[in-house]
Amino acid sequence: SEMCIRDRFKIIIDILCLFPLKKIILFESFPSFSGNTEMVFEELLRRKINDKYKFVWVMDDNANLPEKYKSVKNLKTVQRNSYLYKLYYSCFASIFICENDFLVKRRETQYYIFLSHGSAFKLVNGKYCLPENCSNCDVVTISEYMARYDAINLSCSVNNMHALGYARNDKLFSENKLDLNSIFKNNNSKKFIYWLPTYRQHKNKQINEIHSKTSMPILYDNDICDEINEFARKMNVFIIIKPHPAQDINSLKKVNLSNLIFIDDRFLLYHNIDNYDVLNSVDALLSDYSSVYYDYLLKNKPIGLCWDDFDDYSKREGFLLDPNFIMAGGEKIYDKDDLKSFIKRIACDEDILQDKRNEICNLVHKYKDGKSARRTVDFIIKKAVKL
Repeated sequence: SEMCIRDRFKIIIDILCLFPLKKIILFESFPSFSGNTEMVFEELLRRKINDKYKFVWVMDDNANLPEKYKSVKNLKTVQRNSYLYKLYYSCFASIFICENDFLVKRRETQYYIFLSHGSAFKLVNGKYCLPENCSNCDVVTISEYMARYDAINLSCSVNNMHALGYARNDKLFSENKLDLNSIFKNNNSKKFIYWLPTYRQHKNKQINEIHSKTSMPILYDNDICDEINEFARKMNVFIIIKPHPAQDINSLKKVNLSNLIFIDDRFLLYHNIDNYDVLNSVDALLSDYSSVYYDYLLKNKPIGLCWDDFDDYSKREGFLLDPNFIMAGGEKIYDKDDLKSFIKRIACDEDILQDKRNEICNLVHKYKDGKSARRTVDFIIKKAVKL
C-alpha cells in the first residue's frame, strides 16, 4: 500500500542520515541556471569552491545544462523528481542554495539559504512558506524595510531575513549593454521598453489561480496591438513583451510586429541572455504588480505600471504593502492612450517621476553597489563552507 511505501522510504532516509554529510552544494532556480542562484553559483566558481565541493543543480525535467557550463569541473545535474535527488542528494548535501522552489533537506545540520525570487508586494502568505524543517535557515532580502514584509509572505521570522541584496541585480550595474537593435533586427529604434507583466491566470490548470479576468493588460485585441505598434514605430521606440513564465497565454495571439514583439524564455536562452541583461540595456520598464519594479528602481529610469485591472486584481489577490505608496515611482497606465503618452515620454527623454523613484529606491534597497553576489557568497562561506 501507499502507506507501506512511505514508511519504507522514511526508514531508508533515516538510515542514510546516519552517515556523514558530503561536500556537496545543491542549487535550484526557475528557469534552471538563472536569477539570483546563477549569479551566486558564478561567484562561487570564481572563488574555485568547486575544487573542494561537488556542485549539483536540481533541474526540471525538460531543462539542459547550458553550453557555457559544460566544461565546469565537479558540476552535475539531477532531476528534481528523481530518486537520486530525493534519496541521495537531499540526505548528503551539506549546503542548499535555492530561490524559487524549496529543495528538500533531511537534517538539521544541513545549511540552507533561500535567495528569494522577488520582494513582497502581493499578499501570498500561506501559499509559499519556508519548509517546516527550515526554521533556522537564512533568507536573502533587499533591505531591513522589506524584511518584515518578506517574512510575512514566507511565514517565517524577521530573524531569518538578511539584507544582502539580490545577486541578479548586480547585472543592472554592468557596463556591458546588449545591442538590442541587432538582437531584434530593428535598426531604426532609438529607445527600447521592456514589458514584464505579472501572471494573472496560471497556465497549470491544476493550480487554478486566476488573479484577473485580463490575460494581458492594455493590449486586449490585435487592433490595439497594431495601433500601439504604429505609434511606437513613429516614435522610434521598440517594445519587447515577455509574459510571465506561469501565464496562460492561450487567449493571446503572439504578435510579432515591427516595433512590438512577444518573447519567452526560449528566446533569451537562444541568445544566451536573461531578463536582467535586457533590463540593464533598455530605456524604460513596463510592468504592473510585479516585484521587478523594485529591481528596476536601481536603474533610475522611467517605469510605467499597467493599472487597468487594479480593482479586479486587488479583490482576487490583495496586497501586502500599500500599492499607492510603494508604487508611486511608476506612472500609472489605465488605457491605450496612457500607454501612448508613456511611449512618447520615453521617446522625448521626459522623466516625470525621478525624485519619487529615488525616494522609494532609498527606502527599499539597502545596497546600490552591484556587489550583492559577492556579499551573499561571503555570507555563505562564513556560515557554511568548510574548506
